[in-house]
This record gives sequence, structure tokens and C-alpha cells, in this order.
Amino acid sequence: MISVITPHYEGTNPFIEETYRSLLKQTEEDWEWVVVLNNGGILPQHILRDPKVRPVLFEGDPEKMTVGQLKRVACENAVGDILLELDADDMLTPDALGEVQRAFDESPEASFVYSNSAQFQHGTWEASTYSEYWGWRSREFKYEGHKLIETVAFPATPASMRMIYWAPNHVRAWRAEDYWLIGGHNESLQLADDYDLCCRFYLHGKMKWIDKCLYLYRKHDANTCVVKNADVQSNAWAVYSKYIFPIVEKWAREEGLKLIDLGAAHGKPDGYIGIDLEKTDIVANLEGGIPLEDDSCGIVRAYDVLEHLSDSVAIMNEIYRVLAPGGWLFLSVPSTEGRGAFQDPTHVSFWNSNSIWYYTNPQYAAFVPRIKCKFQVARVIDWFPSEFHRQHNILYLDAQLIALKAPYHPVGETLWGRE
Repeated sequence: MISVITPHYEGTNPFIEETYRSLLKQTEEDWEWVVVLNNGGILPQHILRDPKVRPVLFEGDPEKMTVGQLKRVACENAVGDILLELDADDMLTPDALGEVQRAFDESPEASFVYSNSAQFQHGTWEASTYSEYWGWRSREFKYEGHKLIETVAFPATPASMRMIYWAPNHVRAWRAEDYWLIGGHNESLQLADDYDLCCRFYLHGKMKWIDKCLYLYRKHDANTCVVKNADVQSNAWAVYSKYIFPIVEKWAREEGLKLIDLGAAHGKPDGYIGIDLEKTDIVANLEGGIPLEDDSCGIVRAYDVLEHLSDSVAIMNEIYRVLAPGGWLFLSVPSTEGRGAFQDPTHVSFWNSNSIWYYTNPQYAAFVPRIKCKFQVARVIDWFPSEFHRQHNILYLDAQLIALKAPYHPVGETLWGRE
């Protein structure tokens, strides 16, 4: 059985009837609908009389309630072996539950399934989608006479998992057993709870993409992503920081790629191959290059090392050379915006956040013809790693960059264009 879970509050009362009707149209008949009623959410009597509908009254403190808590309550009350999320203002296409059930049946190794979706404006059915500028692909889709645009989801890779915008979206479904194995929804998260759950499912097992439109997303003025966009983004960056390293590491290992730590004489993460002048796995002078084959690495970690190398362009070109298509550079150096860059007499190159422009933006790279590498920005931040660093104004530049090499299809913004 598939248990469809839906938190429902006063703001979604105008849409709940259409959501219910989309369930009645399903070709797969073995389902139940667990609706968590909170903050004024009500169900019409004819829906309450449906034996497939299981209303659950949220009994927690409304002042402390989180979206993650509501969805966890829904999952706790579900009896299906598959759980599928449906927002109370959205709809499923008639074949949605059947396609999800088939995907799990055909892929016993999959713990999470997701699909494509389409957006429409409430009241007018005007179609919309996301811009190709961000790497999205789309195609025409018809639903009950309405001409919509199907947004094609990205494959689940570190590039798409790095942000809530690109991560697996609706329809989202998962095996109940696996859901509890990874700990369920994080009740402490008011927003970005779905992104957090997706990251943990990626780390847990296999994600399967159904290349069909199974979900209809209703746009209206009270959408959470509109009303609380700033909070969503803030929470999403916190989730990114927590999971991006293990996500990229898992991808690299599954692809059979090396995890490299440059300048690793004084410590390196488990499972990494260290390269330094002494006391590590590969003893080499990085001024002369990286002694590895082209496209052989999934991660290059360069923490507190690039500032000790005299030729910044040469080492960035070398890192790019050894990275596989879509491989990641994790870079951390003292920034010239603080004292750290100049205080150490062994530092011979100097970096700040503007330095990254020359490797990620062709307009700046054009001024340095020796630059051959092309990177996409995942994140660039300035920060103080500790209170000690703050007190002594030792500001750090951290950059996470993705190697732009075919056949990697850039997810999100890239200033180099798309092939």
C-alpha cells in the first residue's frame, strides 16, 4: 500500500477538494491518505467519510510546531510500506501512484523515488517553468485540456543535491522502512526539512528518477517558498554545509574516483590520498604538478596549502586536469581581507573571494591566457573558522567549485555557458 501524507492548515482549505479528487482519479487503487490537520485545516464531510482517508489532529504546541514535525506525525500514522508526500494545495497526475509503485517493484535497491512536475497558476492554469539559464530542461505536457510545461528533474548527483532548488522534487516517495532507518523528518527544522530528508536518503541508498510528469504544483500568493523565501534559503545553506562533503565523497567512491588531499603531511581525512613534500601517501612537490592521471579524481581537497605555492594558475590548472567531469575542488585559504594571508612568512600567493572570478568567469579568465581550467561555483564564502580566528582577524576564503568538463551537464548557474 502507498500512504499519501499531507499536512493541512487553514491556508490550504480552498485547495483540498481538488487535491482529494486527484487521488480519486488514480489508476493505482491501493492507497490511503493521511491528512494532518493543524492551524485551522478542515476536511469536508464527504472526504471524512471516505474509508481511505485517515485524518490526524495535530496535538502539539502550535507555537512550537515545525513542518518537519507535521510530516513526521503523518508518517507515524501511515500503514503503507511506501510513503508519498503530497502538499494540500497540489495534485497528482492519474498515473502517479501506479508509476511510483512500479518503480519500487522494479528497483528493489531503491529507497527513494522522484519524478518530473509541472507548475500552474491558481485560477488561470497559466503554465510556468524554470529558465534554461539554470540548466533546466522542459517539454509540453497536457492535463485535462490544460497546456502545461513539464519541468524535467535533474539526476541525483552532488551538483543537484547541493541546493534545494535542484534536489529531487515532487513527486517524492520513499520506503517506510528506510525512512525510519535514516531517522525520519527532522522535527527541529521549520523549513528545508524536505531538502534535509533528501540529503539523508542520498547518503542512505539509491534514488530512482521517473522521467515522467507525476505532480502538479499550484502557484499562489501563500506558497511557503514565496512567503518565507529568505528563511528557506538560510535553512538550505545550513543543510548544504552539513551534508555536501559526505554527498560528494559517496558519489566519488561509487564512480571509482580518487579522493585527494593536497598538503596532507599534517593530517588528512580518512579514505583520502595525501600528496605533500613528506610524511604522506604520495611524496611530491606540488610546484611541479600533481602526479595523477587526467580525470581520475572525484574530490581535490586543498586546505591551507595553495597559499604556499608560488604559481596559483598552474596549480588550479592541475587540479582541473585531474578532476573528473563534475568533480569537486574544496579550497580553503586565508583571505587577504584579514591578517592571516600576510602573517605567515611561508605564504607566497595571496587569495580573496575575487580571486575565484578568474577560474569561474570567462570575462576575467580572458585577462590571464594561461588559465585553462573552467569551474562552476557551488559556494564561495568568507568566514572565521573559530573564535580565535575572529579575535585575531584571520579571515578564511572557502570555495567549493565543480569541474566543467563534458559530459557533465551543469546544474545551476555557470558563466561559461552550456554545450
